[in-house]
Amino acid sequence: MDKAVRLHIIRFALAWVVVAMLAPSAAWAKMKIENEIKKGQEAVVEVEKESKVVTDPELNKRVNTIGQAIAAVVDEKRFAYTFKILDEKDVNAFSLPGGFIYVNKGLLDYVRSDDELAGVLAHEITHAAHHHMVQMIEEQGKMSKWMDVLNLAVIAVMMSSKGNTEGAFNVLTTLQLVQIAKVTGLGRKAEFDADAGAIKYLKRTGYNPAGMYTFMARLSNEARLRPDVDYGIFQTHPISADRVARIEGYLEEMNIPINTRVVLNLKSTVKSVQQNGREIGEVYYQDKLIYKTDPATAAEVSDRINRLLWANLKTYELKLDKARNMVVARNIPIITPTPQDAALNDTTIPDLTARAYAGLRQALYSEYVKNGLSQR
Repeated sequence: MDKAVRLHIIRFALAWVVVAMLAPSAAWAKMKIENEIKKGQEAVVEVEKESKVVTDPELNKRVNTIGQAIAAVVDEKRFAYTFKILDEKDVNAFSLPGGFIYVNKGLLDYVRSDDELAGVLAHEITHAAHHHMVQMIEEQGKMSKWMDVLNLAVIAVMMSSKGNTEGAFNVLTTLQLVQIAKVTGLGRKAEFDADAGAIKYLKRTGYNPAGMYTFMARLSNEARLRPDVDYGIFQTHPISADRVARIEGYLEEMNIPINTRVVLNLKSTVKSVQQNGREIGEVYYQDKLIYKTDPATAAEVSDRINRLLWANLKTYELKLDKARNMVVARNIPIITPTPQDAALNDTTIPDLTARAYAGLRQALYSEYVKNGLSQR
């Protein structure tokens, strides 16, 4: 190939690079709402070929009731949102273009309240409402078009480089990595946007937006138990800890309190048992026996604990008042052992007080561990 021909190929290829860079993208203009819904419907067929849809009426009623309540407050009501459950064990949910939302059975087993489920559904609804999937398809299309043209340019360079192809190959590899980085970067931005949008929508409903925090915090805690892997530019989703921090920031910006116990409906309970022919009340929290006394006093102790728990009691606020033989928090007596209680527990009043204090502290710590939360 003579020099004139090689130069012609290079000019031709580079000219198309310039055209590709300057030409406005028509992908979004063509993909109108009707077409977006059509694409989603086509994807629905494929999804339901691969996975079995759960038909349990109670499960579907729960998911659909929560989902439709959130869909009703979306800013742009362009889609008739549908919600289906897939018989899959993975803790996952996803949305398709056009408002088709899928939730795995594994996720329903994992969430601990309707507020947590609402957080997941709101996240997926935001993906659909903000057209994230379409944007990613568009970005991939643009990058694919650029790559086709750039491949041609690289081939032209290789043809004119007299057999020295290493440099051209390195250029091509770099361009491919840039393509991956741009698309996955858009994916991370979409996740953050879906989190922020979900909190905004949840605030308009009766569901507690802090459910998103408790759900992600628990996932983050489990991720810490696995070896860390840095996927670099191949990472398509934000690390859970990063998302937890962002979600916490969104909630604070919107003045939404984060009270895990309210979201998860965590409460102290009283169990009635028989001891030496006498009815006894045992006070439990997080499956930990806190105190044993007569039924009426047990109910009062449990009520005091619950009032403090739902007022966001912190572990450090719990105090052992040795002078008065009391367990207190915020200057409020929680447990005050009597001689009768000491006899019932076959110990002394000071020892019974210390045991109640230690038991409640251990229960609070267990609460944090089980739910993957920092002691905030």
